[in-house]
Amino acid sequence: MGPRTLTDRIIARIQQAECAEPNPHLQCDYHIAWLTALYAWRGDAIECSPHVLASYEVLGLHPDKVWPAIMAGRKAQLGAEYSDIYDEAGNLKPDFSPKKPPHSVTVDGKRRIA
Repeated sequence: MGPRTLTDRIIARIQQAECAEPNPHLQCDYHIAWLTALYAWRGDAIECSPHVLASYEVLGLHPDKVWPAIMAGRKAQLGAEYSDIYDEAGNLKPDFSPKKPPHSVTVDGKRRIA
């Protein structure tokens, strides 16, 4: 077997990253990147860019419509509470922290507040 091409190595590296990623949302991003590289290498995207083709295949949306769809889903789930958690751009507000209330824990036989 001869040396691998640069494209082969890039696609293999993206696939490794996808397999090692525990976050399913980031796995999806890696899969789109993998398909984008594959489509660009093979010349599959004729009427659009390889990234647009990969986004449609994985998400069913144009890449420009992904973020608005995420925000619409959040707004639908959270309703009036959306503005308490996210700013106008859809970013998590810095003062919002969904932390658990403190509770006591026993460490080495002594009670402590965690």
